[in-house]
Order: sequence, then structure tokens, then C-alpha cells
Amino acid sequence: MVGEGLTAQAGEVGLRCIDIRPDSVDWPASVREALDVADGLIGAGIPVFVCKPDGVGADWNPRGGTGGTGYFLRRGWQNTVADPAELDEFEPGCALAMVCGHGLDGIDVDLYKDDQGEARLRAEGVMPAVYAEASTPSGGKHFLVASLGIHSRDGVRAGLDVKAGTSSGGRGFLFIAPTVKLSKASGKPRAYSWVQRPGLQRLGSAIRDDHSGHEFAKLVEAARTEARRRPHPVVATPSTPVEVDPVEYSAMPPGLCRRIDAYIAKVVDGTCNDLKTAHAWPEGYRDDRGRGWEKCTADAAMRLGQLARAAWNRLTLEDAFDVLIRNAPVDGAWTEVDVVDKWRNQSGRGDAAPHPPFAAAELAELVAHQHNMEVTSQVDSEASHGRADVSEGAESRSTWAPVDLRSILAGANEQLRPTLFPRTDGQSLLYSGMVHSFHGESESGKSLLVQIEAARLILSGKNVLYLDFESDPSSVVRRLEMLGADSKAIIDHFDYRRPEAKPDNDFERPEWLAMLSRQYDLAVIDGVTDSLGVFGGSSSKDNDAVASWMRALPRPLATKTGAAVVMVDHVTKDRESRGRFAIGGQAKMAGLTGAAYIVEVTKPIGRGMKGVIELRVGKDRPGAVRAQCGSYRKSDRTQLAARVVLDSTGSITVVSIEPPDLLVQDEHPGDEGRQPELMERAHRAIEQSPGLTKSGIVKVLGGNRSRVLKAIDVLVEDGRVAVEEGPRRAQLLTIKKFQETENQSSGEMTGTGSGSYTEEPENQYPNSSGNL
Repeated sequence: MVGEGLTAQAGEVGLRCIDIRPDSVDWPASVREALDVADGLIGAGIPVFVCKPDGVGADWNPRGGTGGTGYFLRRGWQNTVADPAELDEFEPGCALAMVCGHGLDGIDVDLYKDDQGEARLRAEGVMPAVYAEASTPSGGKHFLVASLGIHSRDGVRAGLDVKAGTSSGGRGFLFIAPTVKLSKASGKPRAYSWVQRPGLQRLGSAIRDDHSGHEFAKLVEAARTEARRRPHPVVATPSTPVEVDPVEYSAMPPGLCRRIDAYIAKVVDGTCNDLKTAHAWPEGYRDDRGRGWEKCTADAAMRLGQLARAAWNRLTLEDAFDVLIRNAPVDGAWTEVDVVDKWRNQSGRGDAAPHPPFAAAELAELVAHQHNMEVTSQVDSEASHGRADVSEGAESRSTWAPVDLRSILAGANEQLRPTLFPRTDGQSLLYSGMVHSFHGESESGKSLLVQIEAARLILSGKNVLYLDFESDPSSVVRRLEMLGADSKAIIDHFDYRRPEAKPDNDFERPEWLAMLSRQYDLAVIDGVTDSLGVFGGSSSKDNDAVASWMRALPRPLATKTGAAVVMVDHVTKDRESRGRFAIGGQAKMAGLTGAAYIVEVTKPIGRGMKGVIELRVGKDRPGAVRAQCGSYRKSDRTQLAARVVLDSTGSITVVSIEPPDLLVQDEHPGDEGRQPELMERAHRAIEQSPGLTKSGIVKVLGGNRSRVLKAIDVLVEDGRVAVEEGPRRAQLLTIKKFQETENQSSGEMTGTGSGSYTEEPENQYPNSSGNL
């Protein structure tokens, strides 16, 4: 008995166990419905049989079994009769198949090969009346139609196969629900499902009197006749592009070539023996896999074609065809023309054969080496043309080629969601496979923030890449340890690198390309300005240099490794003009594919202290972060995304990434006018010359009148400056007298007698050695 098996339900399914036994009545609804349909087909005279899986439960081999279906077809399935007892053999993990040519045939339309296949048949007026419709694992369709009176035929057109049969033979079969197979579109297990269940009341006499498939049958026979008239091929062209192993046989070491030659000879000899054995089979004989002459020849053609299309061996398509035509069984009924027909239909099916297991390690190394050589081009030459020099210069497919949008449209309702740097409310701030920026003033905690996420990830067994262009390994490791990361997590999952040269030479290139071949969850570029210099950029203000660098480093890191890439960058010294941008060219912001965050310290951080860092989002290209952020700050067009509380009063720094209060406006409604340096100067001028008007303060301070007036307004709002009415209703400014409030103990006050106005300490790190 097959114990556990696959869940059989529409859509994608996983290789997980289910607690079902053949004698149980507690089947999943989808399985019960599928079994009821199968029972109804049998009752209408349509044979259905059970196929055992190649492996049980999680050991199921979806590419094994007969013809790579994942299931074994029993001997003589073509002779199955419509018997309800057939379903008694069904167990979890099994497949169901319907034999065609007994009143119903099947039209198989593979939409992933030709998404207009069905529409074209209907437009031509050759689509027969449909009695049932099923969805296939690859997103195609199976149409059940009245028997066409012809033999089965694959490849009538691209993506169009026919499963039929007559009393003289040529029968085919269709898998039906609840069978699970690998999707040829996604590579994941999916189940067949009924879109339109068979109208059993219409079967019987209705299908016997149905001649709507006459024109379609003529189309199939015309395709068969045309194929037989073609001359014998010397090469076979796959019907769809097939990706093959990029390692050429000629590039392999001699020892490996000899072992591969022996392997190919063994496989070819085995295929020849299978074909020769079939010569002795009597008419109608089926082997233990349910194969007759025709299926045996088809399997051989497909196997030989897959081997010949693989780059890792020297078997050619001409040689493979010669092997088939010399060894395939033929007689008066099954001729050489039929063998040629099978070669045309089967030799291009499926992917090229994978390399043999014994060569896995050596071939993987050779694949990586060849990939490295292809991806790398002459960096200086490409850079002079504004191209991505060491990362994207050797794609096997033109970047100007049309992009297939079907996979995107299939998930059109799924918005890209951030998954890294989570807040305490579950909302995350970083997108996998996208480029982000953390930028702020010196010692504002930019690097610390990405190290916080790095520590969290490596402790959970995830991989982090850290490209350090500014600091040193001991400082970074010490930070990770203070954040709770242990030595094992750091050694196993933290990939630290300190590049000092452009990877455009034979010495640097191998490590660069090996890095791009790995998978990371987070990739940090700490020190954008220095990194630009390493890659040949003359200045952060040069937009062309910035754009070239973005194509050469951050974007390839994101697309090739799958990581959320975070660039740690600086801002200009002038608070009033910096806005939401990092220092340098606008291309930095334009090149981001994820989000940009401004880093601001609102409470000093350091060892023995409990500080607060605020993250404000300045750009969110995917759009899933802003809606979960705080109010809008007009001065730099940002929103508060998170408050990071760092408690370093103990031996381990405790971090809490808290969300903003989404129901309350920012702490200072007039925040766009808060200019600490200017406010300090205005405060001092009023203290030294009480009774001046606003215009008088503007004359004393000079500069931009609007900015000075805003600074004065904020001082008034904060209760630090009083406005008194003078002669001719003039508004005179004075320093407000000190008044204690109930918040004095916490350091807050409504007024101050004298002194300067400050918001943030100038040095956020009291001791750069060892303090956070």
C-alpha cells in the first residue's frame, strides 16, 4: 500500500503527507469530487485506470516513472475496460488516467507553448463539441470530445496534441484529476482539475451521433501525412528553445571526457538493446511499463534527442538519429516512415539531458568558471561606453529582446512586499532583490542599523554579505557580538569583504564572480563614496559615474544574489538644502529599486546609554511601506517609518524597532520650520537685544528672510520666546521667563531663562572606540 502521498487539489501543491487510507471515507473534498467524476466516466463506458507513483510521499520522483511522468503505467493499459473495481486500487499519491478511443478522445492544448492555440481552432471552425474541460498542471487545457476515429498524434501544431484511438490500435490516454504532476511552466507540483465536469447525461448515444470533430480529424491526418512526406532528417530542431548546460565538451579535462564517453556509450547501448528486444514482441504485446513498439520507439527518440542536445557530451543529433533508424523495430504495419515521424515529434521534447551524477562536482566548477569568463568583459572598454562592466556585460540573451510578461500577469494581483528589517508590528522595510539606501549625517547610526538586521538574519541561519569600504573587520564583528550574534553564526553566515580594487583583472575577478553566484538575504555596501572611487567614479556628484556604478555593483548584487541591497551613504552638511537625498548626484535616488531612508538620531546612542534613531522614508518605489508610515514632513517630503530604540546599558545591546503612531501627527507640527542652528542664533539675538521686532531680528541675522521668520515662529510655538505688543501695535520679541512644569524632572520645560537652543548633540558617539 502507498502510505502517504501528495495532496491532490487544484493549484500548486506541496510534497506533504496526508493521513488517508484506502478504506477511509474522509477524503479531501477535491479528491472525492475527482473520484466521483472518474466513477461516472466508467459508468458511461469510458475506461479509467490507476497509475502507481514512482516513490512514496516525500520520496516521490516527479520526473521518474514511465516517460518521466512520475507514475508507472501498468502493462496492457490500452486493454483496460470500464470497470468500477479499477478505482479500488486508488491510494494517496496515485494518478488516474482515462483511455481514449472508447467514445471520448482528448485534445491537449499547451498554452505555455501557444496561448492562442484554442482561439485559433475556434476561429478556423474546426473545434469539435466539448463534453468536458480540465485544467492541466502547466496551465494548459484538456478538452474531451466525441471519438474522432483516428490514432493519437502529438505535435499536430505547436502546443497541440491529440489523444485518441480506434479498435485497431493507436490509443492514447489522458491523466485526469486528482493526478499531480510537475508544471512545465513553473516546475512546481500542481494538480489536474475539472473546469467543466463531464456532462454524463450527454454521453452514450449523444457522442455516438456526434460528428462535430470531422474537420478536426482531417486537420490531424493532414499533419500526419505531411510529416511522412518529409525527407529523413539529419538534424532535429526542438519545438521550443531548450536551455542546455553551458559547459562544452571540448572545455572539459581529458579524464572527465573519457568517463562521459563511456557513460554515453552505455546509455546508447542500453537504448539499442531496448529497441532490438522490441523486434521480438508480437503484435499487441506490452512490456512491464505498458509500452508497445510505438511507445518504445518514442521513448528512445526522446532519450537520444535529449542526450544529443546536451553540450556536455559529443553525441550529435545526426548520430542519435542514425542509432534510432538502424535499431527501431519495423514491419509491414510499422514502417521506417513511422520511426522518422517519431523522431521528429520526440527528439526535441523536454530539456536537454542533465549531466551524469558522477560529473556533478567537476561540471559545477566548470560551469562557474565558464560563467565567470562570459560575464566578465573588458571593463575599461565597457565603462567608456557607459555599460555595466563587470556584472551585466555578457548576458546570454539580449537586453533589448522582448520580456515575457505572462508570469508577471499571472501574479498581477500580488504586490511586492518587504520582508526584511521588521518592526514590532510585523511591517518590514526592505524588499528582497531590490536596492535601498540608508543615508544620514556622520555618526547617525547608519551602519549600526544594517548591522542590527545582519545580526538578526545570521542568528536565524540566513546569509549576509557585507562589503565594507569604510570601516574594519574588528569593529564590525564587535558590533555584531554586542548585538547578540555568536561566533558560529558570524563564521557560517556572515560574508565580510573589504574590496580595494575594481574586479576587472584576473586576480580580483574570480572572487567577484564567485560572490555573484551565491545567494544572500541581505547585502550591505557600507561607504558609497569610497566604493564609487574603487570602481573608477571620479565624484559622487557625477551622475554618469553614479549611474554606471549602480549598474556595476548594487543592481547585479540584487538581481543575481536575490539579496535586499542596502547602500550606506552620507548627506550634505547643509540641513536646509539636503532634502531627502544622499550626498552627490540625483542618479543615486533614481537608481534605487526599493526604498530610501533618512537616518536621524533623536536621542544620543552609545555604550551605557538608551538612544533612539528615527528612519524616515524618502522613496518607496514598490509602494508597500509608505502606507504604514507616519505623517508627511513637507520640508523634505519624508514620513517617519520606524523608531529604533537601542538599550546599551547592559552587556548586550537590546534593540526594538517600533512603528510610528499612525493615528497621531509627528511630534512637531511645524517641523518644516525647525532649523536648530538658525533658531539658536535667533534666540541669542533676542536675549541680547530684547524688544526687537521680527524684521529687526532679520536685519541682525541677515540671510534668507523667510527662513529666519520660520525659525522665530517655531521659538514662539515652543514657548521660548514671547511676543508683546509695542508702540503702533508693533510685535516685540523677548525671552520668556523660566517656568517649572510637571515635566521638569524629565528634562522638559516650557521656557528658559538663557542659553542656547539645541535639538541634537553634535557628537552622537562619545567614544568612537567601542561605543555604539
